[in-house]
Amino acid sequence: MSKNFDFKGRLAGNNFGQQMNTQAASVVSTLAGRTAKDSGWSKKFQVLDIPLTKLHEYPEQKVFSMDEAELEQLTENVRSSGILQPLIVRVHPTIPGDFEIIAGHRRREAARRAGMETVPCQVYMGMTDAEAKTVFYATNMGQRSELLPSERAAGYKALAEVLRLEGNGAVNEVAKIGSEGKRTVYRYMRLVNLEKPLLDKVDKKEISVYAGAALADLTPTAQMNLLAVLEQHDQDGITEKAAKEVAALQRHDVETIDRCLFPTREKKVTAAPRAAKLKLSLKRFDHYFVGLDTEEEKLDYLEAALIAYSTAQKKGDGQC
Repeated sequence: MSKNFDFKGRLAGNNFGQQMNTQAASVVSTLAGRTAKDSGWSKKFQVLDIPLTKLHEYPEQKVFSMDEAELEQLTENVRSSGILQPLIVRVHPTIPGDFEIIAGHRRREAARRAGMETVPCQVYMGMTDAEAKTVFYATNMGQRSELLPSERAAGYKALAEVLRLEGNGAVNEVAKIGSEGKRTVYRYMRLVNLEKPLLDKVDKKEISVYAGAALADLTPTAQMNLLAVLEQHDQDGITEKAAKEVAALQRHDVETIDRCLFPTREKKVTAAPRAAKLKLSLKRFDHYFVGLDTEEEKLDYLEAALIAYSTAQKKGDGQC
């Protein structure tokens, strides 16, 4: 069975995988219109039952995780009711006779777990790489509510690239994909500039999306220096306020970042203890001061004796 391919209609309609929300359908329509200027979208599709062994993941599917609990529930639904909505696939661009999944990776996995050998698919023969990328990200962003910040960031970035838009133009168009506002989308798109260890902290909610966006302009070296400082102080994350302070620094070496995040408390300067005064009673040595009457004479004699003793010690004599 073949039909003329109304791409906008198929994307916005209920037959596209799972029913898309109004905002997702709107942005897909916008995307399709943009891309249509380049490639025309004059395609046909067939509905076929395809063996699971002939279906391959879309190369960028690794961007999106699969929730195990959701997969188990979907598997039970497939066991009881089968695949209600066909997968969206295209003829594989490099493997003759095989197909590439554009939308429906979770349904394919649920079918495999349920013991199915084939699944129904809508096969698009002439879908270009740009069209496939548009559909892949638009459906994932539009249908999946629980996305990690890294997944959402990658999706928004990819859609902007397909649109060949930069700056505010990309943000305005991509913001239509979900419920977030333009400023939120902008922050998510900035996250793609984070080094993976920092991005992982955003996914774990140790660092907020706001703080992550504030750190996005730091060089890779500066970001790794920040991670080193956090590790030294056994800290998992950083607040948005602190992130902005770090981003505003003129230098981003470990020492400077450390002073910014963990300023040392001023230590009270205490005066060095005074040397104890020596109290000496000359009467104790009167038997050495024969013929000496005044205290000054006795002190002179004592000083001379000490000098002589010290000199002898240096010579190794040991005698005065």
